[in-house]
Amino acid sequence: MDFFRKSTEKIMKKDEPEEDPEVIAKRKQIEREKDLPPESQTPTVSADHFVDEPAAILALKKMLAYDGKYGFPGTDGSRWANYKQHVLNTHPLVSIFYAHDEHPFDHWERAQYLFCMLSITFMISAVLTNSQKISRDDCDTGLERTPPLSPSEVQQACDTADNWKIVGPIIAAMVTIPTDMVLKAFMVCGWVQGWSIQETCESIGGYCMKIQMCYAVFFLIVGFVMAAQGGDFGGVCVTFLFAQVESWVLFFIKSFVLFNLFFNGAKSSFRKKYPGLVSIETAGLKRSGSTGVDLTLPSPGLLGGGPKVVSHTVQPPASTQQVNLQIPGEQIMVICPEGATPGQQIQFQTPSGALLMAVIPDGVNPGQQFPVLTGPPQAQVPKASPPQGGGLLDMRNFKKK
Repeated sequence: MDFFRKSTEKIMKKDEPEEDPEVIAKRKQIEREKDLPPESQTPTVSADHFVDEPAAILALKKMLAYDGKYGFPGTDGSRWANYKQHVLNTHPLVSIFYAHDEHPFDHWERAQYLFCMLSITFMISAVLTNSQKISRDDCDTGLERTPPLSPSEVQQACDTADNWKIVGPIIAAMVTIPTDMVLKAFMVCGWVQGWSIQETCESIGGYCMKIQMCYAVFFLIVGFVMAAQGGDFGGVCVTFLFAQVESWVLFFIKSFVLFNLFFNGAKSSFRKKYPGLVSIETAGLKRSGSTGVDLTLPSPGLLGGGPKVVSHTVQPPASTQQVNLQIPGEQIMVICPEGATPGQQIQFQTPSGALLMAVIPDGVNPGQQFPVLTGPPQAQVPKASPPQGGGLLDMRNFKKK
């Protein structure tokens, strides 16, 4: 039966027009990936942008959640630009203020993470400071105790007490590396995007972070108790400050080494997955180095599905002003740029290659929108000078080149 069914379908399809090979390939890709979670699906990519904005945002969030090395929005593909964004999104303190808006970890979660790290570092500093104090006491009074310590034990205590001043902060800083890995593992576990168990996993991750916060409070209390018992709270604070500074120095060393170690691999993988792109851009993000305009176009989609958002970045002529446009149908809503005045002409080029010009009408202030009516999508600005004056620029009578 399958044989006859397939034969009948082939006969019926002979008279149908041939489809674009790209459309056929895209359909096959969607069929292969339709049962996969969204993070495993390949976002639709055009020559220099993502066609499917939700998929682009999902890819961006996944890259940020797992400390990506290449493809940050606003970068030009260079090593330094990506490393700068990598640090801004991963540093425990800096990322609270400068992490990307699409990062799945919000400011409150980052503050929790920083509090956990500081609490653990403080407790370790208290333990090491007390150990130093015990060694110093053994060095100073070991021979006078009853029973007294042996000369070798006293000498060892004196040597250890001197070494603790240098080794203590280093040990406390080194402990932050595995602690950082464990805490981030819990944070990533709390962000599972697109799975059927998404809400369950997010709840588990949230409870894990609450448990970590309880542990952090417990560690902080233990640190204060040990500092009070040791009678050297100032020494604990000094050790803690040195340990924290050294831990952030170690962070830059670790991030620099790991970034350069995996940068080329991440770059190759990114460009293989998204040909023609150097960064993940969405409709709300301009590409780095572009002084063009962002166009948000309603598109029917490749296979006739629901409307999808198309992101374009167009490089305008040097004499034009930067404007943001939203194009519904044949009416263009132009946002008056900063510094522009009524009567000023604005020229821009659409993704289809058509050159359009508009005149800012009277009474329009910077930041306000004004409509511009266009003709068919293929219409272009003629070589003759456009009409002067305010109001709307009627382009319906322009001829094609």
